Amino acid sequence: VLPTGRAVEQDAALGTGCVVYDEAQKLYYIYYTGERYKPAADEDRQVVMRATSPDFKTWTKDPLFRLRGGDYGYSTLNFRDPFIWKMEDGYHMIVATKPMPAGSRAEDKDGCFAEFFSADLQTWEHKGVFTKMVWDRFLECPNVFQMGDRTEAEPVVTLEEEEPFTVNGEVFTNAVPYGFQVMIDG
Repeated sequence: VLPTGRAVEQDAALGTGCVVYDEAQKLYYIYYTGERYKPAADEDRQVVMRATSPDFKTWTKDPLFRLRGGDYGYSTLNFRDPFIWKMEDGYHMIVATKPMPAGSRAEDKDGCFAEFFSADLQTWEHKGVFTKMVWDRFLECPNVFQMGDRTEAEPVVTLEEEEPFTVNGEVFTNAVPYGFQVMIDG
């Protein structure tokens, strides 16, 4: 079990994350949302954090790893729900967030999924916006997978949104998690 941090730590609350097993290192990695309790104006509310485990039971938090939205032009308030998948070139991560204009503490109203890449699950490189959110809601918990026997990378993104939302003026309620699917052209 991965414990929460103390009230003064970045992971006073733990949010959605993703576990990946690295066969070469014989090590599990969990990337998760760390949420700070009552952040000061200069602190991040949400960041992506990392812990590792050799047995999926005992976890060691990495005190030096923080993936911060503000470092890449994204929100410091809404930067969460990392999802990682492996492809031939390495590991890809998407994070639910909102752009934040340079020099501003105010985030854009439209959300997006930021993409990061790693060859080794240790260091991550920002690749840009994976896709923008197309509805008038901030969508959470992205999940990417390949459908069928496609050989090119044309993932499907599924999203969880529990709140009612509006598409073209019509109100919808999602009764089941991961109810939306959006094809992303390669």
